[in-house]
Amino acid sequence: MKHTTQFALLISLFSYSYMSSASSYSDYGPCHPANNIPYLYSFEVNQTIEEPDKNHSGALFPDFYKWSSGETYKAWCECPTDPTGAETLFKATSDLPLGHNDGNQFYIVNENLEFSAAVSILNEGYVSVPFADKSNKDPYKECDEDNPSTWGSGGQGNVSLYIRHPFVGTVIIPKTTLLSVYATKKAGVYNLGIPLNHIEFSGYITVPQGCEMDAGSVLEIPFGEFNGRDFKDKKGALPEGATKQEHDIKLKCTNISDGVKIYLRIEGNTNPNDNTSIAMGNDNIGARIEAGGKVLIPNDASSMVEMEAGSLYDETKRDASTSLTTYPVSTTGKVPAGGSYEGIATLRVEVE
Repeated sequence: MKHTTQFALLISLFSYSYMSSASSYSDYGPCHPANNIPYLYSFEVNQTIEEPDKNHSGALFPDFYKWSSGETYKAWCECPTDPTGAETLFKATSDLPLGHNDGNQFYIVNENLEFSAAVSILNEGYVSVPFADKSNKDPYKECDEDNPSTWGSGGQGNVSLYIRHPFVGTVIIPKTTLLSVYATKKAGVYNLGIPLNHIEFSGYITVPQGCEMDAGSVLEIPFGEFNGRDFKDKKGALPEGATKQEHDIKLKCTNISDGVKIYLRIEGNTNPNDNTSIAMGNDNIGARIEAGGKVLIPNDASSMVEMEAGSLYDETKRDASTSLTTYPVSTTGKVPAGGSYEGIATLRVEVE
């Protein structure tokens, strides 16, 4: 009997179909940054408030800083098979503590400052944060995860400044994430865990220190009338019959903190025969200014008087005062020609 052995060969055919990321979703959905890494826009806000009297609680500086970057990043959106395209919707939020709201929402950066922000959205202009479902009104496809599109949303915007509490000198802003921008192809559906980008800023805000005269910017000092003979043989001294005049100088100063020193010195054209006196239009006559019994030499940075600084009031202000002595002087000992003479000196305040 013949025995036979039979072998069966079973051949199976497995068919693999590949579905691209561009058509792997049944509906429109959120947008994602390439590799799920949000892009970082980082800016430095180094600004000076030019008017110290605006350093008070409630002061508002609209569009205080604008950012604009030509930088772009890659992103893609979830789309159904063979998408016809859909408008992209945007959302922007901030994780900073809420500040006041005057129609625009402000966010607290520190005890002194609040910021509001607006982000530029294509075909929408600048939109105040927070916002959601703001359309760019353009049906881009942007649906291929393997070949993400180039985006620039978030690269332009502006910041408004609100002074929460006034401050002296400079407030430093450490690196702070101001806001985050998200996008979607379907209203209300965002990838809230991973935004397209973050807007980060740092820097400083400075309010300059300054002082001004309490009663105006000009102090007039009449010396009176003299006979020309009163100057004869009086070189370096007061003319006959002249007396020294005392003047109390009071300045209002802003943003002068405790320990800061305030100095006053003199600038002006000097008499060609005596550089310690102000020119009066006649080379034989000059005017001297003293403080504490010492002559203040015009245009000499080392010749100055320290002013007495008062206590702080209105959070950032204090007065500074000193006493000046002025008098006419003969610079040659000669008799000057008759006439009316005058000179101009500038009081220069320096803060140290």
